[in-house]
Amino acid sequence: MNVSAEGLQSVKNALTTFRSDISGIALSASNQYQNCIQNCDVQLSKVKEQISDLENKEKELDQMIDELEQNINFAQYQMNQIEKTIPVLNNRLNNLSVQQEQFKNQLASLQEQLLNAETDEEKQQIQKQINVVQSRLYELQSTIQDTEIKMRNSEEEKEKLRVKVNEYSIRKEEHEVKLSEVKRTLNRSKEKLEQLNIAFRNVQTDFEAYIASVQNFESSSAESAEQKTKVVEECISLIENMASVF
Repeated sequence: MNVSAEGLQSVKNALTTFRSDISGIALSASNQYQNCIQNCDVQLSKVKEQISDLENKEKELDQMIDELEQNINFAQYQMNQIEKTIPVLNNRLNNLSVQQEQFKNQLASLQEQLLNAETDEEKQQIQKQINVVQSRLYELQSTIQDTEIKMRNSEEEKEKLRVKVNEYSIRKEEHEVKLSEVKRTLNRSKEKLEQLNIAFRNVQTDFEAYIASVQNFESSSAESAEQKTKVVEECISLIENMASVF
């Protein structure tokens, strides 16, 4: 087999090209790894931010539901208090009406007596009694009107509170629906974060193993190519020396 200097030079050039090609592949792999890690960090940060927003929304809805529950309880307490006073007012009104009727009968009797009175002194005495009864009737009528107003106000206030309780209950149910959806989304986001963390750790492990392999390949290949290049150079030198002798 004839080995020429030109052939060996081609081999040397090929080895030099190979060494040039593999030079820096470990650095390139490391850069790719850093870019991958940065992208993973970005995705993790997005999910963490989403989880933080959802947790804040969850707390906000919990607080709103608690406030509405307190408003409902307080309004129901006020309704109960009003419901206790209404029978009392009603009984009072009935008693006042009975008293009023009694005084009306008494007044009618006195007026009849006045018509039948014979002396001025008798008439004066009866008129005094009539005046007292009429004054009492006026007071009773005023008290009855006040009681009736209180009754109407109580009924109106009770109805306002009933409407409030209904409104609070509707809003509370709406917030509870929203809270349920937020919790479901939050759980899914946490599961997604856990999956991303697992995938991230796997990527780190795989990439680190890959980089170590590439570094070992680059180092060993470069060393081997350098040794082979030296052998080729020695062969070329030997051939050139032999050619000069002949």
